[in-house]
Amino acid sequence: SLCAGACGAEVPPLMRYSRTALPEGQDSSRAKFSTSPADKAGPVMRTMYCWGANDQGQLAQSTDGAAVMAPAFASIPSDFAIASIALGAFGHACASNTQGDVFCWGSNGSGEVGDGTTTARRTPYEVPSATGWSRVAMGTFSTCAISGIGALWCWGRNDQGQLATGEPSPGISVPTLVSGLSNIKHIALGKDHSCALSYQGTVWCWGWNQFGQVGMGQVGE
Repeated sequence: SLCAGACGAEVPPLMRYSRTALPEGQDSSRAKFSTSPADKAGPVMRTMYCWGANDQGQLAQSTDGAAVMAPAFASIPSDFAIASIALGAFGHACASNTQGDVFCWGSNGSGEVGDGTTTARRTPYEVPSATGWSRVAMGTFSTCAISGIGALWCWGRNDQGQLATGEPSPGISVPTLVSGLSNIKHIALGKDHSCALSYQGTVWCWGWNQFGQVGMGQVGE
C-alpha cells in the first residue's frame, strides 16, 4: 500500500495507485496517480487524486480553497492519460501524458503556471508547445520543460537567474526558450537553481549560487 501522513495511515484504496508525488520540503499537499480498475492486460486510463492544502488551487479542484482531507478526483481532462506529475514546493503542479501534453495549475504569483498571468489557477491549464513536451520539472516558484526536439523552455520566478535568460529579471509568465542549449535529456530544479543534462553527457547549471551549487568554482549568480 501507499501511505501519507505523519502517523503512517493507509490511504483508502479507491483504485490501484501507481505513483505518488509530494512537494519537496513541504507538508501542504500530496497527490497520487491511480489507474482505473481494468484488467492489467488491457488498456488502462490514468486519473489523478489529490488531497491536503488547497489555498492556491494546487489540488486541481474547482473548490473554495479549503483543505481536502481525503483523496479527491482532480479536474484533469478525461482524455488526458497521465504519465507523470511534478509538484513545486509552494503550491503549483504540472502533469504530463505520453502524447507530449503538459497541464499546470496552482500558485502563480511569479507566472510559474505559464498561462501569461500571475493569477492562481484552480483548474489545469494546457501549456502550449509546437513540438510537444518530453519532461517537466518544478522549482520553488519556477518551471522548466524539455520540448519534443530537446530544447529547454522555462518560466516563472527569475530573480536569481533561475530561467537562464542571462540576467535576473521579474517573473516570466510564458514559456521562454533557454538559448544555447540543445539535445537536452533531463532537467532538475532546486530551490532557485537548475541543472540540465544533455544526451552527450554534458551538464549545465545556473541560478542562485550562494553556496556554490552551480559548480562554477566560485559563489555568485
